[in-house]
Amino acid sequence: YRQFHSHRLSQRKAGAQCRGKKVQGDIRERFGKGVIPVKDFAGSFYLIYKVGRLVFSASLLLLFLSLRSVVRFPFPENSIIILTVFFIASLLVLIFSRKHTLMEFLLDEVILLILVAYGVFGPEFLMIFLMFPVFFSALLLSRDSYFVVTPTALLFNIWFARRAFPETADAIVRMVLGSIALVAIMLAGRGLRQKLERQERYIASLEAEMERN
Repeated sequence: YRQFHSHRLSQRKAGAQCRGKKVQGDIRERFGKGVIPVKDFAGSFYLIYKVGRLVFSASLLLLFLSLRSVVRFPFPENSIIILTVFFIASLLVLIFSRKHTLMEFLLDEVILLILVAYGVFGPEFLMIFLMFPVFFSALLLSRDSYFVVTPTALLFNIWFARRAFPETADAIVRMVLGSIALVAIMLAGRGLRQKLERQERYIASLEAEMERN
């Protein structure tokens, strides 16, 4: 009888463990679809950002090299040098950089400003391109860090509005609209980060509860 009772207890324990693992799998499948774990999402989104930067710089460089064959090159000659440096820097960051930093996003904003100042693209595109470092910094960096990136982008937006629209009324409208867009994209990046963190914490708490039971 004792052997039979011990065997039944072992079977129940094994069955409970199997059910617990199945429940954990169901939890992951139900709540984890489309959700990148907190420990992984930073690296995943950072890789997306680095690849996007490299594609952007390479596309601009190839475009300008093809335009250079035109009889009258419509851009400053040193724009090719600037784009080449930008492309090489993007490639090196993609290969060697393993962790995102505040300085990286600030340098991206400065490079965009330089590209506008040298006429690589018009100032009306600056605010659109600034959305990318603002969004990804809010998604990847701490509060203190991304609060530096967004105000810097807002200052560049003010500069863009004054440069592109000499009329005071038009400049003010562009400043306001650009600032609203940048703040909105910053809040979207931060909101996505908080959503991922909440879902991962919830999944972890359910798994811990299943293990205890």
